[in-house]
Amino acid sequence: MDTPQNKQKILMVDDDQFLVSLYQKKAEGYPVELSTAFSGEEALSQLREGLVPDIIALDVTMAGMSGMDLLKTIRAEKLVPQARIVVLSNNNENDLAKDMQDLNVSKFIMKASLLPSQVFDELLSVAHIK
Repeated sequence: MDTPQNKQKILMVDDDQFLVSLYQKKAEGYPVELSTAFSGEEALSQLREGLVPDIIALDVTMAGMSGMDLLKTIRAEKLVPQARIVVLSNNNENDLAKDMQDLNVSKFIMKASLLPSQVFDELLSVAHIK
Protein backbone atom coordinates (compact mmCIF):
# COMPACT_ATOMS: atom_id res chain seq x y z
CA MET A 1 0.00 0.00 0.00
CA ASP A 2 1.52 3.31 -1.10
CA THR A 3 1.61 6.37 1.08
CA PRO A 4 0.13 9.60 -0.31
CA GLN A 5 3.62 10.62 -1.46
CA ASN A 6 3.82 7.27 -3.30
CA LYS A 7 6.52 6.09 -0.90
CA GLN A 8 6.57 2.65 0.63
CA LYS A 9 7.10 2.74 4.40
CA ILE A 10 9.65 0.16 5.50
CA LEU A 11 10.45 -0.63 9.12
CA MET A 12 13.94 -2.14 9.36
CA VAL A 13 14.50 -4.06 12.60
CA ASP A 14 18.11 -5.15 13.08
CA ASP A 15 20.54 -4.78 15.97
CA ASP A 16 23.50 -4.35 13.61
CA GLN A 17 23.74 -0.55 13.45
CA PHE A 18 26.40 -0.64 10.72
CA LEU A 19 24.17 -2.70 8.42
CA VAL A 20 21.19 -0.48 9.13
CA SER A 21 23.26 2.60 8.22
CA LEU A 22 24.10 0.96 4.88
CA TYR A 23 20.40 0.27 4.25
CA GLN A 24 19.58 3.89 5.14
CA LYS A 25 22.17 5.16 2.65
CA LYS A 26 20.82 2.89 -0.09
CA ALA A 27 17.22 3.99 0.63
CA GLU A 28 18.06 7.62 -0.16
CA GLY A 29 17.75 7.01 -3.89
CA TYR A 30 14.37 5.29 -3.80
CA PRO A 31 10.73 6.18 -3.10
CA VAL A 32 10.80 4.65 0.37
CA GLU A 33 10.48 5.99 3.88
CA LEU A 34 12.79 3.90 6.03
CA SER A 35 12.17 3.73 9.77
CA THR A 36 14.58 1.82 11.96
CA ALA A 37 14.53 -0.07 15.23
CA PHE A 38 17.59 -1.67 16.79
CA SER A 39 15.67 -4.20 18.88
CA GLY A 40 12.43 -6.13 18.84
CA GLU A 41 11.26 -4.15 21.84
CA GLU A 42 11.93 -0.83 20.11
CA ALA A 43 10.05 -1.96 16.99
CA LEU A 44 7.11 -3.16 19.06
CA SER A 45 6.97 0.18 20.85
CA GLN A 46 6.93 2.07 17.53
CA LEU A 47 4.14 -0.13 16.17
CA ARG A 48 2.06 0.19 19.33
CA GLU A 49 2.48 3.97 19.12
CA GLY A 50 0.98 4.04 15.64
CA LEU A 51 3.74 3.41 13.08
CA VAL A 52 2.09 1.71 10.09
CA PRO A 53 4.73 0.35 7.71
CA ASP A 54 3.95 -1.34 4.41
CA ILE A 55 6.89 -3.70 4.95
CA ILE A 56 8.61 -4.91 8.10
CA ALA A 57 12.09 -6.30 7.53
CA LEU A 58 13.33 -8.03 10.64
CA ASP A 59 16.44 -9.84 11.66
CA VAL A 60 15.79 -13.15 13.38
CA THR A 61 18.73 -13.12 15.78
CA MET A 62 18.79 -10.08 18.04
CA ALA A 63 19.62 -9.55 21.70
CA GLY A 64 16.52 -9.52 23.88
CA MET A 65 13.38 -10.15 21.83
CA SER A 66 14.18 -12.21 18.73
CA GLY A 67 12.75 -11.31 15.36
CA MET A 68 10.46 -14.34 15.42
CA ASP A 69 9.18 -13.42 18.90
CA LEU A 70 8.56 -9.90 17.62
CA LEU A 71 6.65 -11.26 14.66
CA LYS A 72 4.58 -13.58 16.85
CA THR A 73 3.66 -10.59 19.05
CA ILE A 74 2.79 -8.45 16.02
CA ARG A 75 0.48 -11.19 14.75
CA ALA A 76 -1.05 -11.95 18.18
CA GLU A 77 -1.83 -8.27 18.80
CA LYS A 78 -2.98 -7.79 15.20
CA LEU A 79 -0.60 -4.87 14.74
CA VAL A 80 -0.29 -3.83 11.07
CA PRO A 81 -1.98 -6.93 9.63
CA GLN A 82 -1.56 -5.62 6.09
CA ALA A 83 2.24 -5.26 6.36
CA ARG A 84 4.37 -7.60 4.31
CA ILE A 85 7.01 -9.31 6.44
CA VAL A 86 10.54 -9.96 5.26
CA VAL A 87 12.69 -12.14 7.50
CA LEU A 88 16.44 -11.51 7.44
CA SER A 89 18.66 -14.22 8.81
CA ASN A 90 22.02 -15.89 8.70
CA ASN A 91 20.35 -19.15 9.77
CA ASN A 92 19.16 -21.88 7.48
CA GLU A 93 15.66 -21.21 6.15
CA ASN A 94 14.62 -24.83 6.80
CA ASP A 95 14.98 -24.26 10.54
CA LEU A 96 12.48 -21.40 10.34
CA ALA A 97 10.18 -22.69 7.59
CA LYS A 98 7.26 -23.76 9.80
CA ASP A 99 7.25 -20.54 11.84
CA MET A 100 7.50 -18.43 8.70
CA GLN A 101 4.59 -20.25 7.06
CA ASP A 102 2.44 -19.98 10.20
CA LEU A 103 3.22 -16.27 10.52
CA ASN A 104 2.56 -15.41 6.86
CA VAL A 105 6.06 -14.22 5.95
CA SER A 106 6.33 -12.71 2.46
CA LYS A 107 10.03 -13.36 1.91
CA PHE A 108 13.06 -14.91 3.54
CA ILE A 109 16.46 -13.36 2.83
CA MET A 110 19.68 -15.12 3.76
CA LYS A 111 21.84 -12.10 4.69
CA ALA A 112 25.14 -13.98 4.78
CA SER A 113 24.92 -14.87 1.09
CA LEU A 114 24.24 -11.30 -0.11
CA LEU A 115 25.84 -7.89 0.06
CA PRO A 116 23.83 -5.29 2.04
CA SER A 117 22.95 -3.52 -1.23
CA GLN A 118 21.56 -6.82 -2.58
CA VAL A 119 19.53 -7.32 0.60
CA PHE A 120 18.03 -3.87 0.11
CA ASP A 121 17.32 -4.67 -3.55
CA GLU A 122 15.37 -7.71 -2.35
CA LEU A 123 13.33 -5.44 -0.06
CA LEU A 124 12.63 -3.18 -3.02
CA SER A 125 11.33 -6.16 -4.97
CA VAL A 126 8.87 -6.92 -2.15
CA ALA A 127 7.82 -3.25 -2.31
CA HIS A 128 7.44 -3.60 -6.11
CA ILE A 129 10.06 -0.89 -6.69
CA LYS A 130 12.62 -1.36 -9.43
